[in-house]
Amino acid sequence: MNKKILCIIIIGIFLLTNLASLSVGGIKLKTKENLNLEKNNIGTWIKTYDSGNTNYGYSVLETSDNGFIICGSNIYFDGYSVCDLWLFKVDRNGNLKWENTIDKGGHGTDMQFTRDGGLIITGLKYDYSKEDTDIFLLKTDINGNTQWIKTYGGDCFDYAYKVRQTNDNGFVFVGQIDHCEINTGNLLIIKTDEFGAVQWERQYGKDYEYDSGYDIQQTKDNGYIITGRTNSLNNNSGDLWLIKTDSLGFEEWNVSFGCQGGTDRGKQVIQTSDGGFIVAGEQNADQVWLLKTDKNGNLLWDKRYRNQDPKPGEMVWIQGYIESLQKTDDGNYLIISSVYQGKIIKVDENGNLIWLKKCNFHERFVGLNLYEEHMFSGGQQTSDGGFIIIGTSKIYNSIGTLTECNVLLIKTNENGEVEAKNRMINSPFRIILFKFINKFLFLQRFLRI
Repeated sequence: MNKKILCIIIIGIFLLTNLASLSVGGIKLKTKENLNLEKNNIGTWIKTYDSGNTNYGYSVLETSDNGFIICGSNIYFDGYSVCDLWLFKVDRNGNLKWENTIDKGGHGTDMQFTRDGGLIITGLKYDYSKEDTDIFLLKTDINGNTQWIKTYGGDCFDYAYKVRQTNDNGFVFVGQIDHCEINTGNLLIIKTDEFGAVQWERQYGKDYEYDSGYDIQQTKDNGYIITGRTNSLNNNSGDLWLIKTDSLGFEEWNVSFGCQGGTDRGKQVIQTSDGGFIVAGEQNADQVWLLKTDKNGNLLWDKRYRNQDPKPGEMVWIQGYIESLQKTDDGNYLIISSVYQGKIIKVDENGNLIWLKKCNFHERFVGLNLYEEHMFSGGQQTSDGGFIIIGTSKIYNSIGTLTECNVLLIKTNENGEVEAKNRMINSPFRIILFKFINKFLFLQRFLRI
């Protein structure tokens, strides 16, 4: 057989097989599962969004019309690095409806709906006059138009990680206030009225230690539960910290959990129906960790999770920085994590693993010396029973220089899966083309055509 004809046949087979099984993001599907997608009428897709600059995705919320509002950042150079807050709305299929940029608005770390139908966003912004970061609280309407914005913080680098609307229609947020020393700071809680005016402020931790809060929830008794990390209690590299306060932020009890010498932290907390708490965090810096306590913080159980089919060089324990913990409609819990690989993990009410879906951390294009990185930063269950995941898609060249950085949005079915035909990111044939070129060059050398 003519070698050129043989080459064309082999490449044709390659293209056909890859069109059916290509996995940008690495969530593998079987044909049977794809049939179920159509039967269940749950739309799935992966899309990226690019403003023309460097973009990161932080938070996503489903709207009443089954679309999604996304909070991200738009970073560009204008004599110095500038970060605009980027809000945009997409429909249920991920198509852009509107966008709104808050000039020099900063990085939005958390976004929630408010009872008046608007949005509350917290995060950090760089103060160019003081060369530090301040915490901001931004209130917008449902279309992302600013209603008011307030800033908070001291003289150094201060952070807010989560914001919640309180029962009196005010707001409470948690983070860290910097001591202006390397790796030191106190856990910070600030309560405001409905217009962002401070009503009270509390700090927890010792001077010149590293203490930080990552999540806060108002409890059934109108107090607050906070989780984070502390170095103040056991003088080691960090323990997961759980603090219960009254309605004014004064401590009622606090407990810490951790392993000697490890870096442990709590990232998300939910009060359970029995009055206790579920906490998702990280043990030994990056191992996914779930804990259950009673209403007084006494540990009932804790769990880590083993990789079911570890690849060569992969850790035995599932690794991940916790980005989200949510209770699902069936009474179970969804954990979203991201380190080395983005992961979606579903567990039952006792912490037992139901399923785990992994998103490839690197999709390498050998022929062009590029690799792609997909990181998750949050998500939630959607009204159709599936899930929406937000994150960032990055592309690097062969020497590790970032060449693209876009907001990543993934819509899955109820099992955390994406239909194979809906997995293309950016140009539909980009990755197939990369593989095609690499395969063609190999065959050209092998067949000497």
